[in-house]
Amino acid sequence: MKYSTIISISVKCCSVLILGLGVIPTSHAQNVALLPYSRFGIGELQTAATPRSASLGNTTLGLVGANETSSYNPASYINIDSLTVGFDLSMRLQLARLTEIVDNKTYTSNSNHASVNTFNLCFPITSWVKSSFGLRPTSNVSYDVNRQIQDSSSAGDYNVQHFGTGGLNDVYIGFALGYKFISVGANFNYHFGYFQRHASLTLYDTLYAYAMTSGIYKTTELQGFNVDYGMQLKFDMGKSYRLGFGFTYVPKYTLNADSKTEILATISSVADTVSRELLSGKVEMPSSLGVGVSFAHVDRWMIIGEYRFYQYSQYRDFGKADPFLKNAYTCHLGAEIKGNRYAGDIFSQMDYRVGFRYGKDYVAYQNNNLLESAITFGFGIPVRRSLSRIDIGVEIGRKGNTGNGQIQENYGLITIGLAAFETWFVRQKFR
Repeated sequence: MKYSTIISISVKCCSVLILGLGVIPTSHAQNVALLPYSRFGIGELQTAATPRSASLGNTTLGLVGANETSSYNPASYINIDSLTVGFDLSMRLQLARLTEIVDNKTYTSNSNHASVNTFNLCFPITSWVKSSFGLRPTSNVSYDVNRQIQDSSSAGDYNVQHFGTGGLNDVYIGFALGYKFISVGANFNYHFGYFQRHASLTLYDTLYAYAMTSGIYKTTELQGFNVDYGMQLKFDMGKSYRLGFGFTYVPKYTLNADSKTEILATISSVADTVSRELLSGKVEMPSSLGVGVSFAHVDRWMIIGEYRFYQYSQYRDFGKADPFLKNAYTCHLGAEIKGNRYAGDIFSQMDYRVGFRYGKDYVAYQNNNLLESAITFGFGIPVRRSLSRIDIGVEIGRKGNTGNGQIQENYGLITIGLAAFETWFVRQKFR
């Protein structure tokens, strides 16, 4: 009697691994979204929620059911079955419309953005120790803001441009230990990425015969390690009901940063470098905490909610505080009706989900934190003769408010992915 790996499943998982590793490193080339508030801090924060979590209002921390795992609460890895390997691979498409009111005139622009969302693998080590590893996006910097101002005086017209690209990602490996109703876990993360941020002013003479441009061009590369922690409590209430709690904490940590700043002057396409500065220092990242709770009728329905707090007043860029960054919070609520996998038609087998989230972003513009709210919904389509499923999540939301003098972003986000659960090891008998 011995354990042997099912070769067909291994081939499938290796194929997905190669696909994930081949696609994700090129994700920077896809960051063509217009995210005007990614000018500040580390850019627009990315939540690499699975399509299921995304359709549940981006809830992740309190998921305590069988095979329910989340990289944002490492204690949840204990939920993977002892003979099961699970992996998630998902993509996301965002469509957005930006609106701004300047001098009683309304300006709009459209944006779309497709990228890899999640890639992670979760597997058992023993019945009470489980592990996971994967790659997650942390932030995205992508903006191109132009303001052309007409001046009827002899000074001529001028144009102001702010441009940025880049972002942060992190590779993690995490472990969870469980005993009876409690589990604890930790993720060991390596963060890496870069930002390119440019600001320039172009002056035109009255006849547009020549143009003079002066600009600041800054490139920053970051990398570093940190550890985040999680805990879950799970209580079975009879045979049908389950109550779960999730807690997470990310201590304050630092990233090593190398920056290059150049000031360039260009007159009639002839460029000259005025100055160049190279710096090495630290970027101090804030602490955060989260708490989640779920209540479920096993195999029928679930209600889940959570709260997260981010202390961005601790953020420092080369020792300097950013006046545009404030403490932030988000509230999340979701509900799911589970399908019957033994039903005769596909619609009765599917899972149906809905959710809502609301919060204050860590960027404060025009003396007000950006408010963000969204409704979410989605469904899960079971894969025949397995525990795997294809998940689709939709989010419709708004960020910012033109009434506060801000750029308002109305967006739709579609997330599609595969959540696969397969048995890698089986016990076989030989005569």
